[in-house]
Amino acid sequence: MIGLSFKLIIFIFVVIHDYLFEDYDTCLELLLDPSTQLTPIQSIIYTLLKGHTRWDSVFFMGIAKTGYLKEKNHAFFPGFPIILSSLAGLITDIIGDYTISLMVVGFALNTVFYFLNILLVYK
Repeated sequence: MIGLSFKLIIFIFVVIHDYLFEDYDTCLELLLDPSTQLTPIQSIIYTLLKGHTRWDSVFFMGIAKTGYLKEKNHAFFPGFPIILSSLAGLITDIIGDYTISLMVVGFALNTVFYFLNILLVYK
């Protein structure tokens, strides 16, 4: 219960912080085509999750989307991007945009792995 509360508090804090303060360049815009017209639901998902799509997550999403095109991407093991790409491909028809699907699946996978980690550490 504490783990769920902590995860929820962090989620809310990141969304509020992302709303109040100007974002630095996360390169997420490089993954989301600027000509893409997002539906209202996609815009809501993007707004809620873009604050969580920072640092290494941009690299994992880029690898899942285009593969290992840049030398700096070779620092990341392919396991997570393969799972990310596979699951995002399954829900893209529902969400309608592959990059938004990557954001949703990435957040969901990290949440699942977070709780699995709590269980493993607890035991």
